[in-house]
Amino acid sequence: MRVCGEDVVRGKPAPDCYALGAARLGVPARECVAVEDAPAGAEAARVAGRHVVGLTTAFGPGALVAAHTYAASHREVRSALCALGVLPGPGLNPGRGPASMTG
Repeated sequence: MRVCGEDVVRGKPAPDCYALGAARLGVPARECVAVEDAPAGAEAARVAGRHVVGLTTAFGPGALVAAHTYAASHREVRSALCALGVLPGPGLNPGRGPASMTG
């Protein structure tokens, strides 16, 4: 599932794209995670009630202040998602529940 800026009236940093994504998936915002590499996207995701993983490949943690956690690579994103229980990892239940990544 993908949500684009053209799908909503207000783009990022407004949370509209994240609200639409959750609605399309039929899951509550609190059960969604966003991986964002831009300040406006991280802010939009946080305002929408997401746990935000800030991917620091383009902007550092100082610019991604809305993120809850940070990852310096896609490998670290995977580790963060495993730690959150979104992806299966060592000792985690792979059937934990629905998850969403939009952006």
